[in-house]
Amino acid sequence: MAPIIPRQHGAWSILIACFVLGVALGGGIGIETTLLLISTIAGFFAQHAASLYLRLLKKFDKRWKGALSWTIGYAFVFLSAGALLIRLYDLWFL
Repeated sequence: MAPIIPRQHGAWSILIACFVLGVALGGGIGIETTLLLISTIAGFFAQHAASLYLRLLKKFDKRWKGALSWTIGYAFVFLSAGALLIRLYDLWFL
């Protein structure tokens, strides 16, 4: 199955605009902000893949296995980047 990438243009623009504004007001790009962007985008992808997985499972579509594997992969990236932010930079309030 091809990578599951959300097509909601409005959601992309809000996600990226908030990140750009936060970086501009926060002082600049660093490792922490890059990890935050990776984690945020992976979480966005995981949410979309999970909703597709549930829809395919409900219809008994055989592509649900691919959607589940993408959901797990995106969730792993989301949690890993988040764990690095918490562990290495003590950003508990995220």
